[in-house]
Amino acid sequence: MLGRPLLFEKHDDSHGAYFELKSVLHRSRSKHQEIIVFESKAHGKVLFIDGQMMFTEFTRGPYNESMAEIPIHTHPGPNSALIVGGGDGCVLASVLKHPEIERVTVAELDGEVVEVTKKFFPLLREAFADPRVTMRIGDGAAYVKQTSETFDICVIDSTDPYLDDNPESVATPLTQADFYDGLKRVLGENGLGIQILGHHYFYKKIFRLLIKRLRKTWNFTDLALVPVPFYISGTWALGLFSQSAFDPRSPRDCTIDEFEYYNTEVHKAAFAYPNDVRRILQSL
Repeated sequence: MLGRPLLFEKHDDSHGAYFELKSVLHRSRSKHQEIIVFESKAHGKVLFIDGQMMFTEFTRGPYNESMAEIPIHTHPGPNSALIVGGGDGCVLASVLKHPEIERVTVAELDGEVVEVTKKFFPLLREAFADPRVTMRIGDGAAYVKQTSETFDICVIDSTDPYLDDNPESVATPLTQADFYDGLKRVLGENGLGIQILGHHYFYKKIFRLLIKRLRKTWNFTDLALVPVPFYISGTWALGLFSQSAFDPRSPRDCTIDEFEYYNTEVHKAAFAYPNDVRRILQSL
């Protein structure tokens, strides 16, 4: 390993991962966070934000498609979507595969993330140019509190969630009770939201805390587990929430065959839990 150009991602005090670099394509610090794009030796171009891997060019499907497609195929007839965060365009690209989605708003805190993505990832650049898309650059939590628009689907596509005692995280405002209260108005009675909850082992406290907050705020909540190559745990938890009851275990059939990962069968499989997750859900 000595002599190789490496980029390390710290997962906890005793565990992490590294990427072997071919070249660094971009490195900057915006007003909000550090942004790095590099060409990896084996996995294409990779986007890092504040030391966290957002996606690799060759493995962006499982997480991003699940974030978009699980709520879209659970909802009986969505035609609008709000993405809070999502400045890398990956979730947006998945949402736009649905012609029935007539309008999409992306409320992204950091405009530099959007511009860097457009420059280095041409396929994602096309998503931002779609006429159905409206970009709102600024505080996504503030947008949710202030907007009069309503949406059928809301995807909260932030960086990793953190505990309340980490105010420096740009994701922290998107885990607070007042943010969820604003989402009640934005989603109305029949809208459906989804948010990352982390992993039940690596994020023990925040995983439990967010489930409790969702249950306290919303009439309906559920949990999906999806595989995410290169993320801290390899499996990621997604929380669904709404004021109305949904049955995500009986999704509408997927008629789009161009997804890298998503299909009806893996959708259903996302709601099969290992025993330790079952015990956590029963204890809360």
